[in-house]
Amino acid sequence: QDPFWGAITNGISRVLMEHEMQTLLLVAPLEKLDSPVAQYLQRGEVDGAIFLQLHKDSLIKLLAKQNLPLVVNGTPHTSNPFSYVDSDNAGGAFAAVRHLVEKGRKTIAMITGDLDNTAAEQRLDGYLAACQELGLPKVKGLVAEGDWSREAGIQHAQNLMQKHPDLDAIFCSNDVMALGAIAAILEAGKSVPEDIAVIGFDDSYLAQNSHPGLTSVRQDIVGLGMEAANMILALVHGDEVHSEILPCELVIRETA
Repeated sequence: QDPFWGAITNGISRVLMEHEMQTLLLVAPLEKLDSPVAQYLQRGEVDGAIFLQLHKDSLIKLLAKQNLPLVVNGTPHTSNPFSYVDSDNAGGAFAAVRHLVEKGRKTIAMITGDLDNTAAEQRLDGYLAACQELGLPKVKGLVAEGDWSREAGIQHAQNLMQKHPDLDAIFCSNDVMALGAIAAILEAGKSVPEDIAVIGFDDSYLAQNSHPGLTSVRQDIVGLGMEAANMILALVHGDEVHSEILPCELVIRETA
């Protein structure tokens, strides 16, 4: 289970409870305007909405026409002036690759998240920018699209090791996939980080308590939730808000 969701909802609830406002968590895809969740949001039964995950096909721009105060976790694809809070995903990914290069790694693969998700897209952009700027050789097939799950980390790490015998590092878009990749590497009889270094993203409690300790890009997930909650409160009260990008930090442990 991805610990991201618990951490960000904790941040949101912490702020809203201080203002005696209730948090209602709706878990459902917004595929069309007549979906139950979309209809619920359009009925005016909530003061505002925070979208925790943003996809390219999100109907947020259509819901915005209902004049419902909206805050998005993630940078929107559209040019519409949505208020959003995000992490510096590209910068965090760049820092991860730079660290691997500084450690002498040359064949660095990436297991991304679902690429219709803006965070996964931005992390891939940072990886590609670092590979180009730091002069890594161009090798086809080093990017594999995952789905944030441990199983994806295992499967793609197995495939990458088979296709690229000289593989010496894997950067994953979250800690869950990174731990799956480590399991696959160890199962193949290789060592981490001596043979293949691994870096995750989030610096979740999974990274903090893993053995060996997982090197990970830390984003302030609780802070994202708190900032989103403060923004939605301001919008509900008719105040102007500015979108925020929170910094990321590479936390170095044993795996890279």
